[in-house]
Amino acid sequence: MLPDPLPVETGCRQGQAPADAEDLARSIQSDPDLEVTEPVAVSVGGIEALRMDVATAAGASVCDYMGRPLVLRAAEPRGSLGPDLGQQDRMRLYLLDLPEGSSARTLAIAFVGSEAGFETVLEDEERIMDSFEFNPR
Repeated sequence: MLPDPLPVETGCRQGQAPADAEDLARSIQSDPDLEVTEPVAVSVGGIEALRMDVATAAGASVCDYMGRPLVLRAAEPRGSLGPDLGQQDRMRLYLLDLPEGSSARTLAIAFVGSEAGFETVLEDEERIMDSFEFNPR
């Protein structure tokens, strides 16, 4: 989970803060280092969200210090920059606009696994996503 995520530009540079989850989804889709499915509207804990699958594109540029493409950046890194993908990884990504009064404006929830084990990741993902509840302050 990543509150107020930022898009990543070529070379793992931090992009501009998105206006909302839809703007962030468009930014991720436009990244030439990623293969991204069309966002699907879903509900997470009673909040409208976008769900998309992400993989590394052939010939993707990588972060010098990580050796892997970065999908999102933390607005305030605290130990982790954000979710990244190896060449054989896949990601299921949820993007939500949180209710007014929340401590963050947007939330990204990422599930990452190897191509070979991704179905197992998705089994856990469904159970975890069904457990979400949001209570504005």
